[in-house]
Order: sequence, then C-alpha cells, then structure tokens
Amino acid sequence: MKTTTINYSLFFTFLIFFFSKPVFAQRSQNRPYVGYNITLASSHFLSDLGGRDADGSHGPADLDIASTRYGLGTGIFFHTPSGLSVITDVNFARLYGDDKEAKSSRTRRNLHVRTDIFETIVKVEYTSSPKL
Repeated sequence: MKTTTINYSLFFTFLIFFFSKPVFAQRSQNRPYVGYNITLASSHFLSDLGGRDADGSHGPADLDIASTRYGLGTGIFFHTPSGLSVITDVNFARLYGDDKEAKSSRTRRNLHVRTDIFETIVKVEYTSSPKL
C-alpha cells in the first residue's frame, strides 16, 4: 500500500469519526426523546511491559495483542427540542501488562500490572444549530 493511500485513508477516517453527526430520520425533532447506548471496547496498556523489544514507545508499534483486555460501558441521554441534552455514561476498562509476554531479557524483571478503570460522566450539552 502506498503512503499516499494510507494518508488518504487516515484523513477520511478522521473526518468520519470526528465530524459525523447522528441522524434521526424517523423521529420528530419537535418533542423530547430518550436514547441509550452500550459500549464494547478493547483496552491496551502501552508501556515497556510486553510489546516490542525496546523502550516503550507508547504508540501502535508497542501494542501487545496478548495483553488486550476489555472495556464496557452504558449510558443514557435525554434530548429536548430546544437543543439542550443531558448525557450520562458509566464505563469500565481493565488494563493489563506483563513481562512474560516479552521476547527479550525483560522477562527476568517479572513485572506484572493489572488495573481497573471506572469512569462516570455527566454532561449537559446545548446545540444551537438549526435542525435540518
């Protein structure tokens, strides 16, 4: 794959993920509504535990697939026709890293890390743009 193709792919991925807006084609925007979400994700501990045989780069090159763990979440939002929304989310993720996954002399350190992340979010959002 050429570098320019990768750059275009990354650019369009950025556009899709960061500038997309949910569309509710079958719902009237003139009355309040409630929505729900469920999140399933993967979590990665980027450090010098596991990963590639060098100092931790904290990037995709240092990703250790064997240390991939899960992330879960759920949330609810309430949207009013005036553009005001109240959003709550609860998320949980587990991070894991272990020297036994390394293929170098780091296995002698015998380091092991497992930590849980619990996050709650409550936010109020106002959308001032007109509805299309």
